[in-house]
Amino acid sequence: MKKPLILLLSTLLAWTVCAQDTVWVSRPGMLQETLEQQGLHDIPELAVVGDLDGADFFYIKVSRCVQQTLDLSQARIVWGPVPYSNDGGREQLTDDDEAGDYLFAGSWLNTIILPRSTKRIGKYCFSGAHSLRKVVIYDRVEEIDTCAFQDSGITDIEIPQSVTRLHGDVFTYCRNLQHFRWPAHLPVIPPQTFGGSGLQEIELPVGLKEIGDQSLAMTSLTHIDIPETVERIGVQALASYKGDSIIVPNSVREIGIQAFVNTKAKYAILSDQLSVVPTQLFAMSEIEEVYFPEGVKKVEDEVFWYCRNMRKLVLPSTLESFDDGMFGAKLDQLCCYAPEPPACNAQIVNPAYNNHSSHCLLYVPQGSLEAYQSHPQWGGFLKVLEMGTDFDLEQQLCPDDQHPHAIDLGLPSGTHWSCCNVGVNQPKDAGGYYAWGEIIEKDDYTPLTYRYCTVTYLDSKTYDYQYHDFPRDIPGSEYDIAHIKWGGFWQMPSKSQIQELYDECDYRWISINGFTGALFTGPNGAKIFLPAAGDRDGTATYDYGKSGDYWSGGPCPKDAYRFQFRYSGRYLSRGGCCQGLTIRPVYGTSSNIRLSETASDTSSQAVYNAYGIKVADSLEKAGTLPPGIYIVGGKKYSY
Repeated sequence: MKKPLILLLSTLLAWTVCAQDTVWVSRPGMLQETLEQQGLHDIPELAVVGDLDGADFFYIKVSRCVQQTLDLSQARIVWGPVPYSNDGGREQLTDDDEAGDYLFAGSWLNTIILPRSTKRIGKYCFSGAHSLRKVVIYDRVEEIDTCAFQDSGITDIEIPQSVTRLHGDVFTYCRNLQHFRWPAHLPVIPPQTFGGSGLQEIELPVGLKEIGDQSLAMTSLTHIDIPETVERIGVQALASYKGDSIIVPNSVREIGIQAFVNTKAKYAILSDQLSVVPTQLFAMSEIEEVYFPEGVKKVEDEVFWYCRNMRKLVLPSTLESFDDGMFGAKLDQLCCYAPEPPACNAQIVNPAYNNHSSHCLLYVPQGSLEAYQSHPQWGGFLKVLEMGTDFDLEQQLCPDDQHPHAIDLGLPSGTHWSCCNVGVNQPKDAGGYYAWGEIIEKDDYTPLTYRYCTVTYLDSKTYDYQYHDFPRDIPGSEYDIAHIKWGGFWQMPSKSQIQELYDECDYRWISINGFTGALFTGPNGAKIFLPAAGDRDGTATYDYGKSGDYWSGGPCPKDAYRFQFRYSGRYLSRGGCCQGLTIRPVYGTSSNIRLSETASDTSSQAVYNAYGIKVADSLEKAGTLPPGIYIVGGKKYSY
């Protein structure tokens, strides 16, 4: 019995040493006397019960009687005649239920728990508190004033729903604040809220309306998903943003000047609700490719000022004025869809002003070549070409419009990839969305509607589910939508075929006539384009134009392999099989078959599969077709 008893005593002793000291203050201004009567000083953790005024907070600040944690959850701040500091150039007095201006400024404490009765947090309340890591705010606080946590060490904080007024500069220069979830009930991020902070990740809720001026400037953000409810992005809102791409949703109607100045982003797509691209939007950034959407009428001056990495710019057919001289930029390709040459800056082809005019190719709509060539500025480019000549990549992806084509990329395995997705006949289109192993499209993609899923309801609103009866390797089977739709050797790609595509092909994120996605160039120079079609989850489509998400047909218990890509790169992953993804087929191989004698009189005619897709120019060239039903000369043949 001795050993358990010793362990129990040790545990109790440790708890006693670390336990929080609690004092009851009889009236405001009595904290010092109370602590001295109880012989308390250099207290690691102190909880106070009772009313406190300026005299009490002055004593805490001067004596440093509390070392780490101050728990005021059972206390109340009340008015008092004694100032607690002279910060801000005047004497600061406490007021009822307010954590007043500068109250904990410069504090050495690690954790502060505010009184439950607190209704307001004042200006600079925790500013300069470099040791501070956590502040607990209860759901009665209505206002957090400007610079409340400026230059503090805060890492852990949650804004309660009671807060209706959150001023600007609240978390500026909080270098330890790395993660933050913006409150869903506050529609605006005020100016300079996180400016210069260490913020690496921020979760923005649906319903957010505005990202204020400089609110996320000079942070450590490497990724941001802007909700499709945001209507305004303010001046320098994302200045020095460190992510590799900027996708502005179509809900945004206004962007402030220099919103993306000095960013690391290499690629950008803007909202189609913009009519004006503001001054210095991407100035001094590392931007490489920008696509201005239809609806933009004017590009103001210095949008691309000192963008030395700029390589490609696409201008819409609605453009009327391009005022940017592109000082310091270097373009390889400028595509302008405006049928009439827009008014433009005279410096756009000035070699002393920028260094692209000697090599940049200008592509213009068909029928507009002469107008651009004769224009005093646009005609100064090295070469002006009509789209559809050597520019329109879409024209180069396939030999003709008889889709699908089996594109030989020169891969070691000999795998040929289709030029387009299942469900469409254009390389740029998304096609159908299918749950893994299913062969029909649906309105709703959830476990409730999935063929290989059993759902158990836990209550009226929640349920649990289990996958079952998965087919193990579906390419070429009755579970393979590519094979079912297209027949022949067409099938879903295996995991190894996807890996080969990633390993052997050059990858680029591009836009083809307004459709974004991935361009894979094989070892032999042949290309395929996979549109960024996103995915279906429930009844909604997510990340269309932002990422590609395609099923493989390889075996994978519970989850299935999917190949994904976005601007930052491509990768293999495993995901829930009930989601709806797009399919890009490959063309398999098989042994030669013997043709039936009944087809000998049609040997020179083209061969079509049961779906009407041409699979061979003639029977003489159909020696590798698998057994099946084919159409030759309008008749069906079984081979």
